[in-house]
Amino acid sequence: MLAARKQNYGEKLDQFVRWLKALASEEGVASGRATAYNTQASEQVERLNGTLWCTTTLSLSLPDLLTAKWEVVLDDALNSITSLLCIVTNATSHERLFANNRRPTSDTTLPAWLTKPGPLLFREYVRQSKPGPLVKEVQLLGQTFESEARGGVPQVNPLPRHKRPGSIRSYRSLNSDITNRPRLSPTVLPPISSAFHVPSGDNCFLRPRQLVNIGAFNVRTLRQIGQQAALASTLSSLELDVCCVSETRVYDSSTVIHLSSPLDSCRSKRFCLRVSGDAEAESHGRAGVGIALSSRAEQCLLDWIPVNSRLCAVRLNTSVKVCRRKSERRCVFIISAYAPTDSCPDAAKDAFYDALVDLLRQSKHSDIIILAGDFNAQLGRLSSDEKRLGGMFGVRAQRTDNGERLLQLCASHGLYISSTAFQHRKKHCVTWRPPCASQPWTQLDHIAVSYRWRHSVKDCRAFWSNHLDSDHAVVRARFVLSFAQRTYARKCKVFNWHSSDEDVKNAYQKALAEKLPSSSQTNDPNEHWEQIAGAMKACCEQARSEGAVQFRQNWISVTSINLMNKRRSIPPGSEYDDDRRELKRMLTKSLRKDREHYLVQQSKEMEKAFLSGNSRRLFSLIRGCTGRQVGVSETICEKDGSLITSQSRRLDRWAEHFEEQFSWPQPDHVDDGTRLVSYCIPDGPPLESEVFLELKLMKRNKAPGPDLLSPSLFKDGGVRLLSELTKLLQTIWETEEVPRDWCLSTVIPVFKKGSRSLCDNHRGISLVSVASKLLTGLILRRLTKPRESQIREEQAGFRSGRGCVDHIFTLRRILEHRHSYRQPTAVVFLDLRAAFDSVARNVLWSCLLRKGVPEKYVNLLRSLYAHSASRVRVYGQLSRAFITSSGVRQGCPISPFLFNFVMDDILEGALRESSGLGVELLPGARLTDLEYADDIVLLSPSAEDMQTMLNKVSDRAGLYGMHFAPSKCKVLLQDWGISTPTFFIAGNPLETVDSFTYLGSTISSACNIADEISARIAKARVAFAKLRHLWRRKDVRLSLKGRVYNACVGSILPYFSETWSVHKEDINSLACSLSPPIGPH
Repeated sequence: MLAARKQNYGEKLDQFVRWLKALASEEGVASGRATAYNTQASEQVERLNGTLWCTTTLSLSLPDLLTAKWEVVLDDALNSITSLLCIVTNATSHERLFANNRRPTSDTTLPAWLTKPGPLLFREYVRQSKPGPLVKEVQLLGQTFESEARGGVPQVNPLPRHKRPGSIRSYRSLNSDITNRPRLSPTVLPPISSAFHVPSGDNCFLRPRQLVNIGAFNVRTLRQIGQQAALASTLSSLELDVCCVSETRVYDSSTVIHLSSPLDSCRSKRFCLRVSGDAEAESHGRAGVGIALSSRAEQCLLDWIPVNSRLCAVRLNTSVKVCRRKSERRCVFIISAYAPTDSCPDAAKDAFYDALVDLLRQSKHSDIIILAGDFNAQLGRLSSDEKRLGGMFGVRAQRTDNGERLLQLCASHGLYISSTAFQHRKKHCVTWRPPCASQPWTQLDHIAVSYRWRHSVKDCRAFWSNHLDSDHAVVRARFVLSFAQRTYARKCKVFNWHSSDEDVKNAYQKALAEKLPSSSQTNDPNEHWEQIAGAMKACCEQARSEGAVQFRQNWISVTSINLMNKRRSIPPGSEYDDDRRELKRMLTKSLRKDREHYLVQQSKEMEKAFLSGNSRRLFSLIRGCTGRQVGVSETICEKDGSLITSQSRRLDRWAEHFEEQFSWPQPDHVDDGTRLVSYCIPDGPPLESEVFLELKLMKRNKAPGPDLLSPSLFKDGGVRLLSELTKLLQTIWETEEVPRDWCLSTVIPVFKKGSRSLCDNHRGISLVSVASKLLTGLILRRLTKPRESQIREEQAGFRSGRGCVDHIFTLRRILEHRHSYRQPTAVVFLDLRAAFDSVARNVLWSCLLRKGVPEKYVNLLRSLYAHSASRVRVYGQLSRAFITSSGVRQGCPISPFLFNFVMDDILEGALRESSGLGVELLPGARLTDLEYADDIVLLSPSAEDMQTMLNKVSDRAGLYGMHFAPSKCKVLLQDWGISTPTFFIAGNPLETVDSFTYLGSTISSACNIADEISARIAKARVAFAKLRHLWRRKDVRLSLKGRVYNACVGSILPYFSETWSVHKEDINSLACSLSPPIGPH
């Protein structure tokens, strides 16, 4: 019977096999022993043909097999042999036909129905999530068939295809009439042994022979609502590690845009986008390029090189060693490019390719170069003479001028265009969809690699299924390359929790009570602290593991995410343009609704924080509304002004800067002077009640020090931790030795003003151990009261009950009073260079002793500063450690208190004999100076007296190793007359100005506040401009805009208004500015 059926259907069966082989060849599947993909003998083709023949023969052997059932049989048969094909071909071009790139779950490389006896089973791909099963075995041929065959096998090419790029219909999409018949019993086959065995491996990143996906994508814009979230979703869905993004229309190269997909809250699915731009492109609102790195690729970043709005590059570290220099490793030099269009003038094209050539010259000889982006270059099919430049599978089109330029560049620099080297369907080759349906789709985006490494690219194709509203496809190249982790320390997790987590808090207290020793047997503070810190970290990890991990919620709703997925599933054909437009309209409406809901919630949170007095929460919300991330610039310059591109050198530059900043020369002479009587305060060890008070007054939201122990761990430690900390502090008090960990600090650069690329325009904030703040806070609390009666009245910095407003008001009233009598007044504003960081410590200890501070307290402070060292934390990394030998630590509670000792001693010594100096307020009362920490103001009606005070103050400051910055010191002359004197400090002339910003308020020589009001209005306008994306939205209600305006902008205008003496025109100016120009709704 079987022989008869073979004879009847043999001719049509051979015809079907020939058609299937032609289809496989068209889809890029090898169909012979010598192909473009496999030039050597290939046994997988014979296995494919043999398996298909066996399946077909088996199906024909069943009684009453319908022609219509062929499609069902062959479809599931192909699903079954997918595991064979993926393993034999190492998951290459066959995957594109069968849409399955997974290995089988067992060690068997042949389908299950060929390896064991029993029912005829086929494997079906069923995985829905990572933990779920990969495949399941189903009985396929136990189906109902009609009793008659009506036409034999399918005809040649039975699957119609669209003329334009589209998708092939599957076998299951063909219609067939099925009537119910009695089910047939499964067919039993003898077992067939496996021909080979491939062990399964670990699917880990950054290991040898690991797959890395590199992409190129023209996003058209990232300024539209939802585009950044959609980009993150696209990168995550395509599993891209590096993506060269073009036409971003974002130009700030000093910041990093963090992209997180609303479809996945996992941290490993987040990306860092670095963008590059220039002022010209920003003014026109066009171009802009960037490179997005996954969280794993970000760890391999060595250099970031922004060039302009059309070019940028990164260098990534790899584990591939240089052949001749085994100690060195190769790097991957990836360039993101966005070329001018063909319609642009030749000058623009020449400038682009000249800049690209200069960028390529920055690569090292051993680098693996990858050039990707939108080149607006139509290459067409390359000829055989151009085989070193690319493959033979480019899209057929007329080569343009940009195409010629790109090929010339590749020929000059040894690059191979991988986007033309792989045979795919046309829709997987074209990358741009013209706006007009009559225009053909073409290939404009390309990925090129170094010719030597062209075989490392295993596949390159275009993906039209993405979440963005773009007319370009994503081009993805599968690159087999392993990256190597950098040697810097991995960022550690801060030991902390939210204050409302009562369960975690109770679990922590219970575990800590059991973990801490009942009584410490050591008198060594270092060992004792290590026991306490180790127990706190272990108990914190144990308590946090019991609580649920919460991720930051995205403002995009599930409805919008579903619409994104629907838009992604629409085929790219022009016949679906109506569906695409309708989905775009629905998605835009849904995103606007989500954003308005998010902004309403943010506004309510602002009002709630404002009413409750939670300034931290209020300003955090305000910064979030500005849309700009505040941080250290990604582009840092050397001392000579040259740009640093190396990531490691950039970190070393920060360490060099702060090492110089915290290591000023120490003066040789120490003025011991006459000691005052010591303070009448207790010098005994701290009591448990004092330690409890310090813990109670400690703020929760302060940053932890190098040990990463946050204040919450100390505040919620309970009675057991309180007892151990008290014992530790008592041991420190007796031995006058602090733990070495308390001498370490982490320096955070904070931008002041000027260029963000210069390290000199940043100040360093030292994050010290929270435990050391208990000691310094206790010392500060004991010394504050006796010191308050001793400090100068002119000093208002860091004193209870005094602030900036006091000195601003005093200075304004003095100038206004003297101006009313036309009395000449000279005001000099002095600025110390690195005031807090340049204080000589040996002179500081001497000053404390002379002022009456007990020696016990001075010895404890000396011990705290004896072994001080710091590391800079920037870009999520830690620099090398360096010793600090000068200054007080900004961030330590007692540092301002110690600094006031220095300032008082400088001014007291310089102006000790100043009976005739200064300006007269009342008969017999004269005022020479005002200080707020290091902001010094000198007052005098005489030029000679002013110069005398400047000389004395400058000489006295030099005894402490402190020096003034002449360029920042200014002179303000009021009612001085015709002659204008010139003042000098340390031999340098000082600039004379008409107004000066003192403690945030503008002081004018004309004694009016018009300049101050204008400055406040200008600052309010800057804050208003930062929120312009909110004011321009038509979908946000006017009432909501008003609430945000009052919270973010309206509070800036009346800053220190209680010191103003306003006139009618000033009131009118304020009234005009207080009206929010946000327009009608």
